[in-house]
Amino acid sequence: MLAAHPSPDHLLPSGIMVAWWFGTGQYVPVNPDARLAFFAGVAVVSGLVLAAATFVCALTYQSANILMAGVRRRYSRELKRNWSSIIVSAFLTAVGPIGAMLVDDVRPAIGIGVALYCIGLLVARAVRSVWWLNYTLFMQDIAESTPEKYALPPVRTAHTRPEAH
Repeated sequence: MLAAHPSPDHLLPSGIMVAWWFGTGQYVPVNPDARLAFFAGVAVVSGLVLAAATFVCALTYQSANILMAGVRRRYSRELKRNWSSIIVSAFLTAVGPIGAMLVDDVRPAIGIGVALYCIGLLVARAVRSVWWLNYTLFMQDIAESTPEKYALPPVRTAHTRPEAH
């Protein structure tokens, strides 16, 4: 299950940083205003992803779908790990560029590296959040397309309930 293993999401940002470090010779834009604008842009987008991820997390946990309730019961530990990692990472990718702004005057390459790592992690966690959005929203479609795997219990009406007789 995808939610059981959020740590591989760090492979993309690590790869981006390594590629930048060795591939471009640690390129850093000369203009400090351009670097600060870059850092601010990453922080803003991270904040937007944090808000969206929080919404999707709430949607996942508040879904009344019986299948989603079953997923929450069966995979509660994995879901907790998944959503905690998404929300904490989105917060850190919003704060990281602010820290990069602070070290920019002294070590601009560190600031760029931090921002690039934040972008990679942000992309990975945003993809994870969108995956969960689709999973939650289309759970009923999944159930209808494979009814033998996701059989719904019969709906009980007042005429079929034992206490009605």
